Amino acid sequence: MDGPHFPPMKYIRAVFSPAEPLRLQAYAGAAWRGAFGHALKKTVCVAGLRPCSGCPMASLCLFPLLFPAEPRSNEGPARFATPPPPFVLAPDPTPRKGFLAPEERIEVRLLLLGQAAANAPYLLHALIEAARGGIGRSRTPLRPVGLGQAGGPLLAPDTAGFAAALAPFSPKAPPLPSSLALRFLTPLRLRVENDLLTAKTFTPRHLVTAALRRTRLLLGWPEEPLAAALRQASAALSWQAPRFGWLETAHRSTRQGSLMRFGGIVGESGLALSGLPEEMKELLWLASLLHVGKGASMGFGRIALEGGGPRESGAG
Repeated sequence: MDGPHFPPMKYIRAVFSPAEPLRLQAYAGAAWRGAFGHALKKTVCVAGLRPCSGCPMASLCLFPLLFPAEPRSNEGPARFATPPPPFVLAPDPTPRKGFLAPEERIEVRLLLLGQAAANAPYLLHALIEAARGGIGRSRTPLRPVGLGQAGGPLLAPDTAGFAAALAPFSPKAPPLPSSLALRFLTPLRLRVENDLLTAKTFTPRHLVTAALRRTRLLLGWPEEPLAAALRQASAALSWQAPRFGWLETAHRSTRQGSLMRFGGIVGESGLALSGLPEEMKELLWLASLLHVGKGASMGFGRIALEGGGPRESGAG
C-alpha cells in the first residue's frame, strides 16, 4: 500500500527487569509517564524553574514540548488547533497477578514524532533513567535488558543497542486482509457530545472518527475530502462477534495531588473492510501506532491488528 509522506518518526522498544518484586496497577502507563517526565526534566532543564512558564529557554526546550504547562484538551471546537504531545509511551499491560517478579521482563514502546524524533537520544536516555529511578509508588528500580526497534532484534543496552533503537522508522502499512481482528489492549476512553462511550454504545464509526482526529492532529493526514469519505464509509461498518468489557484503573496525579480514576473499553472484535476504501486500512494501522482516545500519549487506547503492523507484545 502506498502511503502518504509523514513527519519523521522513531519507534523504540525497551525491555526492563525489576530488581525486586514490583507491584503495579492493571495498566501502569501513568506511572511510566510520570517517571519519564521527571527524568526528562532532569536531563534537559538548565534553568530549574517549576513550572516552566517564564523560562527564557521554554521555546527551545524539549520538556514543555512533551509536557506542556497546561493540560492539552482535544475536546470542543478548538481540538483541531492544539496538537497532542508528539509521543506515545506504551508499557506492556501488567501481568494478571498484579506484579512483576525479579528477572521478569516488561517491554515499553516509545513512539516519537517530528521534533521529538529529532531529539530521540535524549528521550531514550530519559526513559532508561526513569526506569532506573523507580516506577510506581514503591519506586522500585528496573534495569534495561534490551533495546531495539519495531520489527528488529533486541540487543544488549550498550552502545550498539542504543544506536539500533534509534534507527529511522518508516511508517508504511503492510498488506492487510479485508477482515481484521482488533484487540483493544488498554482502556479506550472516548466521549461523544460529552457522553462517555461504553462497551454497549461503542461502534466502528466512533473508532474511525477518533482515529481520523488523532492522525490529522499528529500527522496532517488525511486531508478533509478523504477524511469526509472515510467518515461516511464508516457508517457501513459493524463489529463481528464483539467481546468488549470495561477496565477501571487508578493513579496518583502529581500535578493535581489526588487519586485519578481512568476507565475505558477493552476486548476484541472482528471488522470486515471489503468494499471500503483502501485508506481505511491505512487509517486503522496508523491508529495501532498512535493509539486513540484520552490518555493516548501514556499508552491508553492501544489497538492490535491481526494480520499486519508492528507485533504487539502482550497481545497474545
